[in-house]
Amino acid sequence: GNISHVQHKIGVVEADSVQAVTNQDCASDLLAIPRKLLQMIEPLKKTPEVALVVNYEAMIVTLSSFHHSSAEENNVVLQSQSASLLKTETSVGADEFEEFQYIDTRDTDRGDNIPSNVNSEVTMVFTLREPKAMLQFCQSADEDLRININFHWGGKPIVFKTDTPIFSGKLVMATLDFRLLRG
Repeated sequence: GNISHVQHKIGVVEADSVQAVTNQDCASDLLAIPRKLLQMIEPLKKTPEVALVVNYEAMIVTLSSFHHSSAEENNVVLQSQSASLLKTETSVGADEFEEFQYIDTRDTDRGDNIPSNVNSEVTMVFTLREPKAMLQFCQSADEDLRININFHWGGKPIVFKTDTPIFSGKLVMATLDFRLLRG
């Protein structure tokens, strides 16, 4: 029979490392096993961007598909296209997480740079690809591994991190500014 041989070559380039610096003082915190977070992501696997909504009053964490709505009121084509999008959502109670620490004592009188409802709910929109890859790697690396998610509100970075004796990982993701979500 015919034997086929495939060879992949990957080039290596020396590069200086860059580390994102973000202030995590007074950040809210979720701690979970990767499997729990991957279960939330599973129904959203074809979605490039997601909205993570943490509702402190209801003690619910929701992950939903996010689609930019650019439909103008007078553009019928854009309105129908936006109306035909399927929105998928998964929710879990705060008790499903190993830790759920929500900062609900923020000063909302600081002007327009902080959401007015930040002490009860935050929404963060970010791309799903990189966090999903990190979660999959962490799940395959160690069953006892935990992922810590630090966040403030939309427009501030969301940080996924893990630390073990073998390796540590930190993924800092930009989130869509909360003022762009006002509808």
